Amino acid sequence: MNKKKSIKKGIILGVASLTVGSQILLAPMNVLADSVQSSDTSNVTKAKALATSIQGRALGTRIVDASNFDEFKAAMQDATVKQINLTGDISFPDTVSQDVRANHSVVIEGNNHTIHMYRQTINGEQDGINTITFQNVNIDATYQVIDWAAYGLVKSSVNGYVVNLDNVTYNGPQVAWLLGGTLNISGNTTLNAHYTQEIAEVKNIYFKSGSNVSLQNTEGTGNNIYIANQGNAIIEDNAKVKITTKGIGIYADGTSVIKVGNGSSLDIISKNQGIYAPSSEVTFGKGSSTNLTYYATDVANIARLYGRTVTLDGTKAFNVTSAPETPYAIYMAGGSFSINNNSIFDINNQNVANGSPFYGSGTNLSFDNQQVNAFNRGNSTEAPDYTWDGLVGTSYLSGINSSNNSSQTSSFVNGFKNQNFHRLTSTGVPDTTAPDAPTVNTINDKTTEVTGKAEPGSTVTVSAGGKVIGTGTADADGNYTVSIPAQDAGTIVSVDATDEAGNKSDSTDKVVAATSLENPTVNKVGDSDTTITGTATPGAKVTIAIPNDNGGTLTYTGTAGTDGKYSITIGKQKVGTKINVSASKDGLDSGTVTTTVVDTTAPAQPTLKAVSDIDTKVTGTAEAGSTVTIKSGDVVIAKATADANGNYSATITSQKGGSVITVTATDKAGNVSPASSVTVKNTTLSAPTISPVTADQTSVTVTGNPGAEIVITLPDGTSMSRIADASGKATFTISKLTAGSILSATQTGANGIASNAAKVTVSAGQLDAPTIDKYVINSSYVTGTAPSGAKRVALYSNGVLVRYGAVAADGTYSVWGKDALKTVGQTFDVYAVDANGKLGKKASSTVVSGKSLVTTAPTIDEYKLGSTYVTGTVGENTKRIALYVDGQLARYGAVAADGTYKIWGKDFLTKIGQSFEIRPVDANGIEGPAATAKVVSNTSLVTTAPTIADYTLGETYITGTVGENTKRIALYVNGQLARYGAVAADGTYKIWGKDTLTAAGQTFEVRPVDQNGTVGPAATATVKGKSASTIGAPVINDYKAATSYVTGTVSEGTKRIALYVDGKLVRYGAVATDGTYKIWASDILKTAGQTFEVHPVDANGIEGNSTTSVVK
Repeated sequence: MNKKKSIKKGIILGVASLTVGSQILLAPMNVLADSVQSSDTSNVTKAKALATSIQGRALGTRIVDASNFDEFKAAMQDATVKQINLTGDISFPDTVSQDVRANHSVVIEGNNHTIHMYRQTINGEQDGINTITFQNVNIDATYQVIDWAAYGLVKSSVNGYVVNLDNVTYNGPQVAWLLGGTLNISGNTTLNAHYTQEIAEVKNIYFKSGSNVSLQNTEGTGNNIYIANQGNAIIEDNAKVKITTKGIGIYADGTSVIKVGNGSSLDIISKNQGIYAPSSEVTFGKGSSTNLTYYATDVANIARLYGRTVTLDGTKAFNVTSAPETPYAIYMAGGSFSINNNSIFDINNQNVANGSPFYGSGTNLSFDNQQVNAFNRGNSTEAPDYTWDGLVGTSYLSGINSSNNSSQTSSFVNGFKNQNFHRLTSTGVPDTTAPDAPTVNTINDKTTEVTGKAEPGSTVTVSAGGKVIGTGTADADGNYTVSIPAQDAGTIVSVDATDEAGNKSDSTDKVVAATSLENPTVNKVGDSDTTITGTATPGAKVTIAIPNDNGGTLTYTGTAGTDGKYSITIGKQKVGTKINVSASKDGLDSGTVTTTVVDTTAPAQPTLKAVSDIDTKVTGTAEAGSTVTIKSGDVVIAKATADANGNYSATITSQKGGSVITVTATDKAGNVSPASSVTVKNTTLSAPTISPVTADQTSVTVTGNPGAEIVITLPDGTSMSRIADASGKATFTISKLTAGSILSATQTGANGIASNAAKVTVSAGQLDAPTIDKYVINSSYVTGTAPSGAKRVALYSNGVLVRYGAVAADGTYSVWGKDALKTVGQTFDVYAVDANGKLGKKASSTVVSGKSLVTTAPTIDEYKLGSTYVTGTVGENTKRIALYVDGQLARYGAVAADGTYKIWGKDFLTKIGQSFEIRPVDANGIEGPAATAKVVSNTSLVTTAPTIADYTLGETYITGTVGENTKRIALYVNGQLARYGAVAADGTYKIWGKDTLTAAGQTFEVRPVDQNGTVGPAATATVKGKSASTIGAPVINDYKAATSYVTGTVSEGTKRIALYVDGKLVRYGAVATDGTYKIWASDILKTAGQTFEVHPVDANGIEGNSTTSVVK
């Protein structure tokens, strides 16, 4: 891609930064900070004039957000905006080249969003010097249609223009075109240029200290960095830069300065020269690492470095590797190549047979106290042919030849021949000399920075008590400043220096000086004290100053002993008096410590009135205004303040009788009185009395104190409570108890403590009646269950004892009755007999036949709450019916001659939903199968009839909607309930009807049923006849006996198919979306010649024309 670019030749220029407000301005000067020195002052004057001319420009103050291009463009052109925060990705229009104008300095904070620039370049040509900063942003400008975006992010030829890139990722054409300006790169920044473009064409480029930068342009032969107009390329200290290009890595136009700073790294992989600077000064700083190598997949056999004045100043690594057919690795256009300060390097021409390390057009190659290794051509090993240690010497290069060598080392003079070598290296001279001990300026107990002098670049370590308390680095002049926490006076602080080779100096020790005495301490002083005590610096003079009533000051002095303690006699002082204490020694004074005389006189012992275990308040007297503390044992249970008359009252929880309550009074000074105490009186009630209890009683009476809580405990551990009435009595309803069991009772009064228990033993009573199982005529035994306490049972017939029977351990009994109970309907009695032979209550029963003559359950008409009678019909042989409620016989009812019955139920059936049974009874009194029903509401909660959708003969379901409160629906056919159906959440229902609705014109009802089972208003409908289906007959593929499926195709409108064999429906089958079907048949079509039919069925379930086939 071609571009019109203008580069003006001129004098050597650097860049100086000036700060105006928050804007960094860069003006042309003759000096680049810390890097270039010049005696020419004319450009300095120009720079000052330029800075002066722009100081009056108002800088932006606003910070705005931008979420789209229009907002971004507006902010870029609003001079009041100093920062634009991207709140999302933005896209420039792709139809124009310079739609955004930067008319002022601004920071673009990307917040890790992406700017899609497409063709665009930000216009910085028209508004003078500005600084545009991109930070934390991704930029995509890879839209290659027209040449418009070739000038990169910002295009400006204005001298002093600045673009800052901080933590930026860029993909597009050229990044920046600033022929008179500066590009600053910092943070973690990656710049990729496409379409044969350079990364940057700028006057100055700075890689800021600590940055980590990757630059790549490998799609064409464009140079990576182009330095115009005698500008500079500076890699600041401790920065990392990697360049990958098919052009030149750094191209300097004119007398520029290129510098790799101390501790920095530069890696260049390039097709052409890594650095091309034939008129420039190139310096590789102390501890820096540089690698210049060739582009392996697209090799150009040219020098990696083209320079004029090159200096290695203590490099950690300087590696130059040229391609295998390159004639020389480094090309020097005159000037000098200086290797100083124990630099480590490896200049390796991989043209081992014919290549040379250097080509010089009258170049001085110099070594200053260097270790140097030389490898002859043809030597591809790691063993050098020549080695010089501590070499100081110069070789004058004319072409590849060393034409004149000078040195005190004769082997260098005679043996160093660049034309014979293909590689020169240095592993460096080991540094084994420790630095001098550092100097340390005075340290006192307020010092937080230790300063002094040490070997430049060395690490300074400050220790105290064997622990490191701070570290720092000496600058180029040897000055250091190390931050430490302030140390106590007398502490020994040690300072040492360690050089870069790890050599450690001797320590310099300093004793921390005191700036004042420590403040004394003073113990509490009371209004009755005549001495003041405390601590101070041993041997110090302690001065006590006390103001008097006349406005003067009373002064007392003493001396702290060797243990630091002092005691000084004074007169008694009033409460609230301020006492000032200070100390002095050896010309140093402490601060003044002030204490206030306090009240140390305790209040008088308080009084406390008697307390019982039901009291919730304590009262008494104490010193007016004092705080009264009430304790039970060691636990504080309340506090109170005595009033102006000395009375106090405190609320407490009631305390246990016999516990001890103490009170103390504390005055405002914290003085505590002697304690007073009382013992809590016990008010627990005596045991109540219990009336006698027999085994057949169902109540018991207990007598105690009126209002007391009476609690009885039954023999099984169950407890019940009542409040005694005004007469002290409490009556409890109980179940019958076993004779001999024990019942107990307690009463509890106001103190909440139960009395001792009263007890009574249950005496014997009349036993309950036993149960009698149904006795069928000719059975051997009468059986049943005896009540608790029964020892045997007695069988009576017609009031005469027949015999006794034993009671088993599980409470069941059996007694022989066959000889006495011979007639169906005969009545007999069974009594339980206790251990004393006393008969219990009677149980009666009747002899019944062996099997009921009734075989069908009765019907029960709907019974609504409040109805008088339960009605219905009975089956054959029913002589009467029995109503059972909750499993218990309520009464018998008569059966009419027409087989109907009605039986009074209103007194037993009192709740909606209550279950009951009607049992038929035959002539022998034997019950037949029962029918069950529930009481329903006499008013349905459903007030509206349901709707019924049209129902066509043969359809599966009846559907429709229901009204509010409908819980289910009931289908009635010919007045009879067919079945119930569910109601969906949306108020619709469907209920199976195909089996009961079998004829067109047949009438049916749908009745709503509410939550109580009550039927609401019904809806009536009629079965509609089927309409003739218009579906064509299906096709049947040949079917062989025992094949799994009948298959074929159907006509349009067929939803499923039906298989008929011998005129009867066998099953239905599904139709696929492509109109084919298959239906299982191997279980029914087993014999060749067997005839079958396939019927199509439409969406309404109506069958169409059928097709008949024969099993093959």
